[in-house]
Amino acid sequence: MVRIGDRIAQETQNRITMRLATGGSLPIKASDITQAVGIGTVDFASDGFFMGVVPAGGILRLPMLLNTPEEFAKALDILNPHLEREFERKGVKLLAHYRYPLQIAWSTAEFRSFDDLKSKKIRVTSSEQGEFVRAFGGIPVTLGSPEVATAFQTGVISGAFTSTSAGGNIWKDFIKFNYRFGPNWFNSVIIMNKAKFDGLPKAVQERVLEIAKEEGAAITRNLAVEEAKLGTEFEQEGKIVVIHPTPQQVEDATERMKEFWDKWAAEKGGEIPALLASVKAAIGK
Repeated sequence: MVRIGDRIAQETQNRITMRLATGGSLPIKASDITQAVGIGTVDFASDGFFMGVVPAGGILRLPMLLNTPEEFAKALDILNPHLEREFERKGVKLLAHYRYPLQIAWSTAEFRSFDDLKSKKIRVTSSEQGEFVRAFGGIPVTLGSPEVATAFQTGVISGAFTSTSAGGNIWKDFIKFNYRFGPNWFNSVIIMNKAKFDGLPKAVQERVLEIAKEEGAAITRNLAVEEAKLGTEFEQEGKIVVIHPTPQQVEDATERMKEFWDKWAAEKGGEIPALLASVKAAIGK
């Protein structure tokens, strides 16, 4: 986000400048970021907790639906036009996306398969991920990123789903087990207040969009590189017990969640069942 702000300032000769506020430093809940941008409390933001405002984005988080970066990219291509329209209805311009690596399991207690979720309180990043935890007998707990470290320290949670390059690295001092598979990816949108965006000259609008897309793609690439590097380091250091899933465990988890995908879409209604059907057709599921 600093890079985006710096590039926009430089290319507009400081006609547009940004003052960065990190997560937790403003009285805005993680789930309210998009609304805050829409009403102009903040003008520009990165939001990974927008599902309550734009429900179709939840397709990208459906547990065990998208298992590879290629499947995620196909799904996003299908969903993006719908997401753009829905954000605009909230007074928000969707500029770009970026994606963290797969959300894998981290725990303070022994964790060797998803069956070990039973009776444990697990931090989740979406209601869809919460359904995955419930399917294995766990108790989902929704927390914003700034709250997780304290929750681990106080025992409010015993586990979380996150990538190695995100929470895994941040919270590694509290973790004893890492099961290197998870139900879904975590993506963020880069967004701007639509009125502010529309008020920019056309050439500046185009450049802001280009910069956001370039930096979003760079974030995704950099996180993937860091994920591989940190994963190797954690395994070599031996401070955390690293468990790799078997193909059968992955297959069993996928089968367990298939029925939930259509049920979830039917409950959301509107265009969402058709969008999910398009995604499933595109990835052969």
